[in-house]
Amino acid sequence: MELRKLLFLVSLLAIALYVHLPSLSGKDIKKILLEEVLSIGSLEDDALFQWVGVISDSDSYIYVTDNMDYSLKKFDDQGNLIKKTGQKGKGPGEFL
Repeated sequence: MELRKLLFLVSLLAIALYVHLPSLSGKDIKKILLEEVLSIGSLEDDALFQWVGVISDSDSYIYVTDNMDYSLKKFDDQGNLIKKTGQKGKGPGEFL
């Protein structure tokens, strides 16, 4: 899924959660306001296409596995790409 499509779907979800709608039981659903805390990657080389795993370490680095481009990406605590490794294949440093 393209990053723009993913961002669009997340935006729609945020709007749906924010809108105050009555529930089926007649009670009101509480409003939820979503706030962006961190943006990771961009539409350049460090974009996240199909991430499947996210973890952080004690130094606040964020590691993301991306199935679409067969890579492991390391970001700093501001969301900037520090390092990218991996490619499609069956050898060392390669992913299927």
